[in-house]
Amino acid sequence: MISGWRDSLFRQPRSCMKLLHQQCTSKTPKEDMSDSSYPARSETKASVRGDAWPAAPLAVALLLLHTLGDQTWAYVTAVVVGGIGLLASVIALVECVGAVRKGLAWASAAWVIVVLLVASCAVVYRLIVT
Repeated sequence: MISGWRDSLFRQPRSCMKLLHQQCTSKTPKEDMSDSSYPARSETKASVRGDAWPAAPLAVALLLLHTLGDQTWAYVTAVVVGGIGLLASVIALVECVGAVRKGLAWASAAWVIVVLLVASCAVVYRLIVT
């Protein structure tokens, strides 16, 4: 009698079994990709103007170094924020160079590359001089 009670509590209902069967017999991801009902997703970016955002932490680091560079806490904070900005700018520069190679908005990419290179060089110069 106890085993019958336990079996009735832990038994899966028929609706779960039907759902499990439907999931097992559904299309594979490869079949889903060939289905024309899914919209195609573009892998390339239309613009690279958003890649200039690393200039913001670089500007904060420059501001800290210019105004409070003689204080240790400001120098350390500028190093951390500038390091994050430099890492992000390297990633953005790689994306911009890839966009130029693909022929997408080369003028915008060149502008972003110039801005990031100037800001990065200015931060490194101020870190060395201060």
